[in-house]
Amino acid sequence: MICFPKTGKSQIFSPRKIVAFKKILLLRKKAALKSFLKNFLKVKIFSYIAQKSKALYAKMVGEDAPPSYIARGWAIGMFFGCSAPFGIQLLISIPCAFILRGSKIGATIGTFITNHFSIFIIYPLQTYGGAKLLGLGLSYGAIEEAMKSVLEKQSFDALFAVGTDIAMAFLAGGLAMAAVLTPLTYFAVKALVERNRARHSAQIDGAKKI
Repeated sequence: MICFPKTGKSQIFSPRKIVAFKKILLLRKKAALKSFLKNFLKVKIFSYIAQKSKALYAKMVGEDAPPSYIARGWAIGMFFGCSAPFGIQLLISIPCAFILRGSKIGATIGTFITNHFSIFIIYPLQTYGGAKLLGLGLSYGAIEEAMKSVLEKQSFDALFAVGTDIAMAFLAGGLAMAAVLTPLTYFAVKALVERNRARHSAQIDGAKKI
């Protein structure tokens, strides 16, 4: 016998109806739990991204160096993060930062645009874009399949082992992406550092007047 709270009435159901009723309740509980976990994970992910972004910003603007020096290092990191295969980027970006007199911190962190998580999205898209630029008749599906070994081994040998067309498309796509993101990174970082320092100077001047 099941009693309904709203009406106060009770009614006897057959075992089949009771089982169906229990299944509905179970499905509702599962849906509610799924919704809760989904929202919880969203909050956690956004919180994690926000914390990492704040830490990244603090490292960027907190370096004791001229804004152009800091921006140059981040731009170098971005360039090699886009154009060089994952795993050898730091071997190129850090020496380049010494030669071009840019931030070594920026040259290191700037390469992290391609990391253990993002390369599974960026590399196939980058290669597909490069194939379009070079006029190669490569489908996204074929590129994604061919890039599996590259993503697994993450080396130049693995890149050129998949074929010349794929390798050239990868490099062309990376250079195209670098051509866009490198100057944007330079001017964005320079502006952020200058704005932060101007705000800091204004706060100091305001405190002195008080």
